[in-house]
Amino acid sequence: MPLLLILGLVGCESTASPTAPAAPPHPQQLTLEPTPAPAPTPPDPVATPTPGPGPGPTPAPTPSNENPPPFGDWGSNGFTNGGSPVHLCDDFRLGVSCIVLAFGPASATIRVTNNHTDDGPARDVFFTVYKRNLPETFETQTKYTAGSAQGIGLKPRQSAVLTATFPECFAQLDVYVGPEVESAPHAPYKLLGADHVGGPAFCNAASGAGPAPTPQSGPAPTPSPAPAPTPSPAPTPTPSPSPAPAAGPSPAPAPPPSPTAAAVCENTAPSLVVTSTLTPSSVALTATASWHGAGAGSIAWGDAASSTVPKDTPITHTYVRQPADMTVTAALSVNVSGVLCSRQASVSVPKVVPACPAGKAAVISPTITIEGLMARGTFSIAPGCSGIEVSLATYTAPSVAIAYPQSLFESDHQPRALPQKFSAGGPYMLTARIPPCFWQVDLVLGEVIETLTADHLYGSRTLTYRNGGTQSCPAR
Repeated sequence: MPLLLILGLVGCESTASPTAPAAPPHPQQLTLEPTPAPAPTPPDPVATPTPGPGPGPTPAPTPSNENPPPFGDWGSNGFTNGGSPVHLCDDFRLGVSCIVLAFGPASATIRVTNNHTDDGPARDVFFTVYKRNLPETFETQTKYTAGSAQGIGLKPRQSAVLTATFPECFAQLDVYVGPEVESAPHAPYKLLGADHVGGPAFCNAASGAGPAPTPQSGPAPTPSPAPAPTPSPAPTPTPSPSPAPAAGPSPAPAPPPSPTAAAVCENTAPSLVVTSTLTPSSVALTATASWHGAGAGSIAWGDAASSTVPKDTPITHTYVRQPADMTVTAALSVNVSGVLCSRQASVSVPKVVPACPAGKAAVISPTITIEGLMARGTFSIAPGCSGIEVSLATYTAPSVAIAYPQSLFESDHQPRALPQKFSAGGPYMLTARIPPCFWQVDLVLGEVIETLTADHLYGSRTLTYRNGGTQSCPAR
């Protein structure tokens, strides 16, 4: 009787419905021979506690003295992404801040600013777009070069407008202080902010564009017949294979997709040409914007809010020239039925180089002072000047008043040697001894004259002079 009960159980198990619950992970094997004690049953999966969600994102570090609050604007500027504020400009790092100027389905525009004082370092800032090829996996992200932007060598107190365009798949936007990073993540102390954009699918890592392939659907495979059981003293019923479920009706074809934001911008084809006109103190930029269709255009300059721009009509914006080379960027945004299409253009502006004044005007504040038997000549050189020759010479004289001839006593350099050359800056100082008798000291442009006579003087080369002494000089 026990044997029949066991065989009946085996038969029931063999003919179980395909939709019955799955067996435990390690089912015990039934046999007609005596068996040792059964192995412990694995724990009930339902009773196993489900791990909770992982820890939240690490909060951004508190800004240090290295990152002082910027003097310019920064933050989302009211723009939203999926109902939340845009996070591209949440932080300022290494003295750099940014503010969002525009944010749409196909592009985003920001203004970045180097907030250091005039003697601070230059900064490289990158607005990089990365294609997302798998959910939340940095290692599979690839840089989208065509949509990325950068501001190189921003001088202290200098700004640049950067526009990034999005691919037709999921992407990540990162704004950070250089050097450029080809794949995320970035060092937190350099990252100004980040956002996820785009869609409707992840990008294909193999081709660099388009949605990732999905597995093909179809009817489930027919299960293979189970192997015949080992013969036993009593016959064991052979289970009959269950029929494969019939395939359901094919799904209805999806409606054709609507034009993407990238396609709208491709048809709009915005373009921007910027030229510059330099004066000694300013640079005038002339921007001409063009696009197809009836969209509304605006231009954002690096140091001003955006302004409306007519299509194919030049507009001008003026900057004050700086004592260092600078790059000026203009960003065009065209709103086409809610889709923001952007382009940007930059021009390089050389630093202001003042013209050197002619003649004695190149030497500023020439002065002679006498201390005992030593003469000192001090002066500065005007901006824009270089290679200005200046000499200091002392002479024995016939009297305390101006009289000739005068003989060279000493100069700041060896006789018949070329004078020293000076460039913009100062003050500079030259020295020479004076004789213990009537004397004259001359601070002059150019070379020294060994003997001064009424017909052989420095004339217009004289910067300043002094006379003095209390006794006649010995005859030579």
